[in-house]
Amino acid sequence: MRSYTPFLLLAACTAPGDSHDKYGSTDSVLTADSAADTAAGDSARDSTADSGTTRPRPVLADYDSEPRESTPRSDGYTHVDSPTLVPRLTDLGANTYAFLIYHSPTDWDDLAEYVQLAEPAGLNTWVYLVPPAERPASYPPYEGDYVAWAQAIGELAASHPSIHAIAMDDFDGDLATFTGSYVCEMMDAAHAAAPDLKFYAVDYHPYVLSDLASAESHACVDGVIFPYRDLDDNSAMRSEIDDIAAMEDDLGDTYTITYPWNLPSSAGDRGLYTSTCAAGTMSFGCG
Repeated sequence: MRSYTPFLLLAACTAPGDSHDKYGSTDSVLTADSAADTAAGDSARDSTADSGTTRPRPVLADYDSEPRESTPRSDGYTHVDSPTLVPRLTDLGANTYAFLIYHSPTDWDDLAEYVQLAEPAGLNTWVYLVPPAERPASYPPYEGDYVAWAQAIGELAASHPSIHAIAMDDFDGDLATFTGSYVCEMMDAAHAAAPDLKFYAVDYHPYVLSDLASAESHACVDGVIFPYRDLDDNSAMRSEIDDIAAMEDDLGDTYTITYPWNLPSSAGDRGLYTSTCAAGTMSFGCG
């Protein structure tokens, strides 16, 4: 049994039944409407000059809703317009993009094109996959072989270290596939080429509390992307985040930005910010 790495807890605000195009962001990452929202950071650590301690590097990220080229290429598909996407992300002040493999059979090839432009621009990438229940009829090049997906992502990350993670959408709905041993098999394949690559599971309260309760089930899960879905009433959000954070004593500091899921956002917009630190609650981060 391998040692368990600390969770990264990310909470994304979304409404029940939303599609891949309806994410907002809190405590992290994901927004389909071009928000750059602050979150608890990924595995990178920044030194705190005064105290000598470390704290998560903030993630300023966007997800999905990629612009596409106006005319099909010779293969008949309209591809991701990476030369437009990358400057849009940098103009927002984003440092991470969750690249969703879902909308087109050419998304995998487009990911490689995107990373070629994004990495020199200082953008990190999470490769966002969908589970069997949501997989399109054609999901090339690896279809339902997620070990092969992970191996290929690891090989791409070996050449492009700005690829930091694999994220699996609606992990909770396919536990029969994503057993602890299968996720470890995936990540062993990925780590053969990219030892630092992370695996993040999208899971929901309260199901995540049982889905990842055992040491075997979460042995190779590096973090949880937690969609908080009731944006008509966010009074339970803090307690639900705390419930999930309590699963891992080593989670450390968590950061939350609440932003309405159904409103487009742009650079300069503001959300409700709180942070929970080992020594209590602070207004502007931990350190």
